[in-house]
Amino acid sequence: MIRTKLLHYFTLITFLVLNSQYLIASEAVSINKSLSDATEAEFRVFKAQGKHVILWISPEFGFRKGHFEMAELLSNKGIEVWLLDVADMLFMTRGSRSMKELSGKYVADAMIELYKETGKNITLMSSFYGAIPVLRGANKWQQTNPDKAYLTGAILFTPVLYKSIPLLGQNPEYLPITHATNIPIMIFQGANTGMRWQLPILLDNLHKNGSRTHSQLMPNITSLFYKETRAPQVDKYFKSIPGKINSAFSLLQSEPAPTRALPVAKAGEIKLGFDIELTPYKGLVKPDKINLASVDNKTYIRNDFKGKVSLINFWATWCPPCVEEIPSLNDLAKNINHPDFEILSINFAETPETINKFLTHFKVDYPILLDPDGSLSRQWKVLAFPSTYIIGKDGKIRYGVNAAIDWNTEMVNKKIRELLDE
Repeated sequence: MIRTKLLHYFTLITFLVLNSQYLIASEAVSINKSLSDATEAEFRVFKAQGKHVILWISPEFGFRKGHFEMAELLSNKGIEVWLLDVADMLFMTRGSRSMKELSGKYVADAMIELYKETGKNITLMSSFYGAIPVLRGANKWQQTNPDKAYLTGAILFTPVLYKSIPLLGQNPEYLPITHATNIPIMIFQGANTGMRWQLPILLDNLHKNGSRTHSQLMPNITSLFYKETRAPQVDKYFKSIPGKINSAFSLLQSEPAPTRALPVAKAGEIKLGFDIELTPYKGLVKPDKINLASVDNKTYIRNDFKGKVSLINFWATWCPPCVEEIPSLNDLAKNINHPDFEILSINFAETPETINKFLTHFKVDYPILLDPDGSLSRQWKVLAFPSTYIIGKDGKIRYGVNAAIDWNTEMVNKKIRELLDE
């Protein structure tokens, strides 16, 4: 018996040490609930005495230190928070695909259990692809014909509701739940993401079926929860979120959330949407002129792209795949080594200081141009990073890729040389 207890304590201590980056000083507790199909759900709970409770559903990459820090801040402001990682509960692989596969059943079950436990008005919350199970969960809850309208609405941070990332230069297709949502929503949209430019289209999709959706831009922010260490301007905004959420409650509660579910069309085949190799271009975008400063204070002007083969690479330092493909782009420039071939790298909405700090650790052998507010990326319909266009001597886009690839391959070299020979 003693040996069993010692083994239990050793296992617990090992777990705490290995996961120490996620632990913060708080009064959080773990609460287990049995859902409708007897699945055991473990909630991380930050108790509070206020009248609101947030059911926070994990996004595709799981909960991180910042999520727990925010939950503690909210709890200190009188907002109770229950965190549930549905994908982990079901032993699903991390990623956007898992979010697209979740039906919403477990979110609806969790809402019912949470109301039984607290009797408080519930607000759903998540970020990025976690918005999908949140909205599906709200719809599934509505299908249970609840006798009390205890759902306040949803708070979403930079939601992604695409069926898949579209081919380069095309508009995304939204998942059917987007068009079947009628609950009130508050969106906090990161300004430093390509998805920012799709926000008006997303709002139109949500408004069509009666969702009272409000939005607020988070200036100079990509994500509040990605990095363990937040930049000062991000941390300042991070700490203001509890006050903003309190204000959001008033907006969401101005009218009760409907308890009637709208029909949801079938989603069809789930696709990842990213290219794995250089692809013939079929997008809607035509090459737009460039008039940008480079990180070393030179000016690059391209009123048209005729006469050269141009590789236009949209990227950011915070994007791991963008960084991963830089060495192969360096090698491509070296191998082609032709006066009529150029690589122009367009950085998305970062400061010269950030880029120069990056360049102390990474070598880039081609010009880095600055798109300080991301407006050029919007014109080129860039949603995912990296995104790369290859323009022929005729000034038309010939190839594109909306993901990182190995650029120093025989196939890529051959296609570029063919364009140079035209």
